[in-house]
Amino acid sequence: MTKAEQKKIERENKQDFLQEVTKIVLGAIGNHHPPRWGKTDIKIRAQGENRYIWFHRYGEDLKIMIYRSGDIDFCFKEFAHADVTIRVVHYDDVPANKEGILDQFRKDAEMVIKAFLDYYWHAFMDYLCHANVENDWRETIELFLEECQDL
Repeated sequence: MTKAEQKKIERENKQDFLQEVTKIVLGAIGNHHPPRWGKTDIKIRAQGENRYIWFHRYGEDLKIMIYRSGDIDFCFKEFAHADVTIRVVHYDDVPANKEGILDQFRKDAEMVIKAFLDYYWHAFMDYLCHANVENDWRETIELFLEECQDL
């Protein structure tokens, strides 16, 4: 196989991955309904091969940024807290374990979208800002959702 053929295959694999990730996010949005109080905007912007999914309420934002490089970031914003950006997927890890990474991303997207649409974002940011974001952000979000499920 020539280098050109190998690059073409790698590019097609990356495009397939990006399409699958976008479908996961859109499916997770469909699993939750914005609260009846207030207004929630959900916008999708495609800029080149990058995709940005933005959830917004007054003073509250969640962005899921899917880059053409295959990397994926979550960005959490709230007016009373510092912005938090987490690199959820490094594409370098994907070719070796694509299905495992897609399964984990499906869980991650479901968690953060549920936290934004179903719960009080300020309290969520309180939890997140006290966590070691690099190491235990998933555990922090799971703890938040577990403690808030009875509310």
